[in-house]
Amino acid sequence: MPNIMFRTLVPGSPEQVYEYVTGYPASGRVSRKALEDKHGQLIEQDGDEYLFREDAEGGIIWRCSYDPPRRRVMRAQGYQWADRIDYFEPSGEGTLWTIVWEPKAIGIRSYTQWIMFHIRGKSQVQASLIMPVVEHFQQPPTSPARRTRRRPKRRR
Repeated sequence: MPNIMFRTLVPGSPEQVYEYVTGYPASGRVSRKALEDKHGQLIEQDGDEYLFREDAEGGIIWRCSYDPPRRRVMRAQGYQWADRIDYFEPSGEGTLWTIVWEPKAIGIRSYTQWIMFHIRGKSQVQASLIMPVVEHFQQPPTSPARRTRRRPKRRR
């Protein structure tokens, strides 16, 4: 059965990108609020494994495990959609972020999901999931003085 994969280069360290994407800090000092902001309501926790109910309608339950700053695994519990694995690898210019969806459907249904994703979902995932992360790390830091300073008008 085919997997669905995205890979992009993000201009930040693996630790920074990992924490921004997952809400789980590389330091291991976890903030429940940060995780719930990323994944939804925390139902239970067992070590580095967390069970979340997504806030969206239908409330998919995800079992998430973390291996900072290298990998996050999200397993959909009792659903026919797909599991998701994020990989974060250092690259000379930043972090290579790879997202792999492993469909749970079997046979022709899995291929139908794969085709429909490439027809309809690919650009939506790019726009709503990947680009906000890349853009976050591309923004140059600005100092308060830079933001308020204006160029004088030229006189003719």
